[in-house]
Amino acid sequence: MTALLNIGIITAEQHKDIRQTISRNVSDAAQNPEEVLLKMGLVTAEDILKAKASMYGMEFRRISPEKVNKLAFEKLALDFIKNNNVVPVDIEQDCLLIATSEPANVFVLEDVKRQTKMDIKTIVCTPGR
Repeated sequence: MTALLNIGIITAEQHKDIRQTISRNVSDAAQNPEEVLLKMGLVTAEDILKAKASMYGMEFRRISPEKVNKLAFEKLALDFIKNNNVVPVDIEQDCLLIATSEPANVFVLEDVKRQTKMDIKTIVCTPGR
């Protein structure tokens, strides 16, 4: 929640309201604090992803299919892409640009490095449809 405040998505007053709501609904928040935030209607799923990107020191981007480099995309098997919520987007200076909506999943990112034998740069994006 603090990340949402830090990047200007919510105000200090909204931050306070969110904290109070979550403390009143401890069982809901323990299950999924993101759902509590979304139910309150103060943030969108994209807002939460922007906050996650900020927390992990990553860039947030909207990725459209036409912006995906075919050579980069072919670096990973389609099943791996679907099952792990990652998309190879481009190759920049021998570095594979990976988009994900789960930046905390370091195991998948390490697996991408292992499979592709490339350095990677990770960006955060909304999940594919």
